[in-house]
Amino acid sequence: MEPKIVTRPGFKVVGMKYHGTAQQNEIPQLWVSFFARWDEIQNRVDTMLSYGVTTSYDFVTKEFDYTACLPVEDIKDVPERMVGIEIPEGTYAEFITTMPAMMEAYQYANDKWLPQSGYVRDYRPEFEEYPGEFNPDDPESEFRFYLPVKKV
Repeated sequence: MEPKIVTRPGFKVVGMKYHGTAQQNEIPQLWVSFFARWDEIQNRVDTMLSYGVTTSYDFVTKEFDYTACLPVEDIKDVPERMVGIEIPEGTYAEFITTMPAMMEAYQYANDKWLPQSGYVRDYRPEFEEYPGEFNPDDPESEFRFYLPVKKV
């Protein structure tokens, strides 16, 4: 489960946001609501990718913002009850995982890999990247998780 260190160019997304601690299946419910509305998003650049972007994580309360979103050329004409986010260029640890292994991958990345890696967390958005063929109901279906990092 060792990550690959990559530099990702900046990009923009538009989607629906959730705020909380995600204790009651709220994120899968957000994706269901988002799928029903994603045709409303204009200026899409890649219909084969979708993203789950995490921002504003509070390490004390464990609250965060999570946005189910699509990449766009420009953040304009954002549909009602949706938001736009700009992800800046940066260095990331790229982990490949599946839905059943997702929590284990996050815990490994943050609790085991990061402390011994020579990197520290860079407080930019972290994100999941879902390819077009990703199927959340297939336990073998893989996606990428990007942890923002910088050299110590």
